[in-house]
Amino acid sequence: MANDTDVATVQAAMAEKFKLPEAQVAELFGSRRAVLKKDLDATSAKRYQQAFAQIGALVTVEPMSDSAAASAPPSPPAGPASPPPRRRITPDLGGPALGPALKQENDPYAPPSAQQLLVDVDNDDSTAHAPVMVGIGRGWSWIAEAMSLFGRSPGAWIGLVVVTFVLLMVLGLIPVVNLLASVIFPILVGGMMIGVHRSARGGDLEVGDLFEGFKSHAVPLALVGLAYLVSYIVVLGGVFTVVIGGGAAMGLLAGDGEAFAQMVEGGEIALFGIIILLTVGLTLPVMAMIWFSPALIVLHDVPVLRALGWSIVGCLKNVLPFLLYSIIMLVASIIATLPLMLGWLVLGPILVASIYTAYRDIYLDEAF
Repeated sequence: MANDTDVATVQAAMAEKFKLPEAQVAELFGSRRAVLKKDLDATSAKRYQQAFAQIGALVTVEPMSDSAAASAPPSPPAGPASPPPRRRITPDLGGPALGPALKQENDPYAPPSAQQLLVDVDNDDSTAHAPVMVGIGRGWSWIAEAMSLFGRSPGAWIGLVVVTFVLLMVLGLIPVVNLLASVIFPILVGGMMIGVHRSARGGDLEVGDLFEGFKSHAVPLALVGLAYLVSYIVVLGGVFTVVIGGGAAMGLLAGDGEAFAQMVEGGEIALFGIIILLTVGLTLPVMAMIWFSPALIVLHDVPVLRALGWSIVGCLKNVLPFLLYSIIMLVASIIATLPLMLGWLVLGPILVASIYTAYRDIYLDEAF
């Protein structure tokens, strides 16, 4: 430890930073010499050393080399070769090898040690790559893994959803300002992605994570929201203009109830249904454009244009798992809506967390 540093203070800081139980931290300090991490590259080792220095602990970085072999005394001159000892050969019956050779670190059923749990949730070595194709069954796995993440911090998740809903509802009630909701929403999603990523790595999810996107990536996330808003207006305006003409289109887009009433009285309700179908079909690429963009930006600093492109490609490459995912979520949304929409307090967090689990699967090759 550094000079003038209290042991209890360092232990408390270590437990907080690495999210370890106090008993396991005490176990580390109880050893005269403890190995904290193995098989790290030079950059990662340096970062861990700096992380410990910040809490007042001094650690050394040693190469993973067999120093004992290097310092061993020279072998005596070779004498007459003696026959090797005879080995007793026993048949391999297919069972586990018992005895001292069975070490705990190779036992898949052994609980993790303090060293294995030593993960700095504030640092991340992963790197996002271009989207890959996954199997159709992963559509269900994304939801199942999201349910697991929700179960870790249900209170925080519900708080995130409620605060988000209230914010967007208030913005939606204010004329002109309601357009900002589309720009702000990706920033809020980015904050949630930061929180769920920390939770997946053993940290704590907090309601305040909702606003983390404003602190670190407000501008690129706002550009994502602006791209969504412009694309949606272009698609919606284009469909209305082509199908029913420019004047009526402007009235409907402006929320003119009289224009809608005239369409119904004129027997054009079927035409309105066609407009809805076309709008839904053409907005799917717009939704695909922003589905993974916030996660790509806040978690791995992917530039905005590349994030938008990768998000579209990631969705297109995985149409089948997304189809299964959409069917399951559609059924779940109907069920969640029945009891006064209270089911969305659970389904909402699962929906957000499933974006993250799918992101890991497609862009990081890391199933949760």
